[in-house]
Amino acid sequence: MYSFATLSSIPPTSVAVESPEKSATSEKETQLTRQEAARKLLQQKRLLARDAVMYAADLFIPGAVTGWLRTEPAVVGAAMVVSTLLGSEDIWMRING
Repeated sequence: MYSFATLSSIPPTSVAVESPEKSATSEKETQLTRQEAARKLLQQKRLLARDAVMYAADLFIPGAVTGWLRTEPAVVGAAMVVSTLLGSEDIWMRING
């Protein structure tokens, strides 16, 4: 089915040894790649937290109507505003990039 290469099957001429100059350059590239990955991860965490807040605010409405959550109407209204604003931002970013 699939064959996996072993170290003995790789010819010795195909092993690349980097010079110190190339090593420093690749080190900088690796550091930039790690920084980009960290930025993407931070943005994903931010989006996840925003979605969690938005969905939690959405749960206040049916929770208050059914009586599962005993809250004031002002709290439900504030939750609706928060949910609407966060949802609008999400839609805006999808449309306008």
